[in-house]
Amino acid sequence: MWAITLKDLKLLMRDRRALSLLIALPLALVGILGSASKHMVNPTASDGGPIEPLRAYAVLVPAYTVMFTFFLVNVMARSIIQEREWGTLRRLRTSPITPFALLWGKTIPFWILSCAQGAVLFLAGRYLFGMPCGSAPWLLIPVLCCTSLAATALGLWVATIAKTESQVSAYSNFVVIVLAGVSGCLVPRGWLPDWLQTASLLTPHAWALMAYDQVLRAAQPQIGLLFGSCGVLLGFTLIFFLGGRSRFQELQ
Repeated sequence: MWAITLKDLKLLMRDRRALSLLIALPLALVGILGSASKHMVNPTASDGGPIEPLRAYAVLVPAYTVMFTFFLVNVMARSIIQEREWGTLRRLRTSPITPFALLWGKTIPFWILSCAQGAVLFLAGRYLFGMPCGSAPWLLIPVLCCTSLAATALGLWVATIAKTESQVSAYSNFVVIVLAGVSGCLVPRGWLPDWLQTASLLTPHAWALMAYDQVLRAAQPQIGLLFGSCGVLLGFTLIFFLGGRSRFQELQ
């Protein structure tokens, strides 16, 4: 399993242009929208409460971090589709490795990449934009790790459902654009109608945003709510991974 992980991680590191875009694009959006927010009167955060314009980055940075975390669904699914077309997966299936270990070996490199992407974005938010990090910034770590797990497990599932790169694009666009819109990544959750805020709880994005909001904006984070949100994210991870594993076995 670890040999597969190291091989895929090295391949990912070679595509520096794509990696740079995964960092540069969300930073550019955060910078532009953060500057614009200074001219807004009392914008609302994900809980519907008012925030100061200068603290808008505490909403924008986690929102776009979550959104671009799920951009990796496209990258991961395309990678696995290509290996399927090249016959690499077929050869791996004949090796003495269980399907479970094989799938985790393919998933871990993208999880590492996702965690690194999120860490860079939060560091940039803090030191480039002056984003407040709350009273316990270390709590960002479990939220980031759980969100990345959900995203990579979803990428695995999409890769086993899609049969072509065109289908990968269609499914990934749905995940990135539609789910980001309904969950509160594109606009603060407090701006969404009540029914949509409730419906958004069916997405991992919404739970990640609620957890980040506890860390970055709450004077005293509610640990139960924060780790409860992480638990839900792990539940999404399990569902997505089992779905991907089931589909992978069918492909065999």
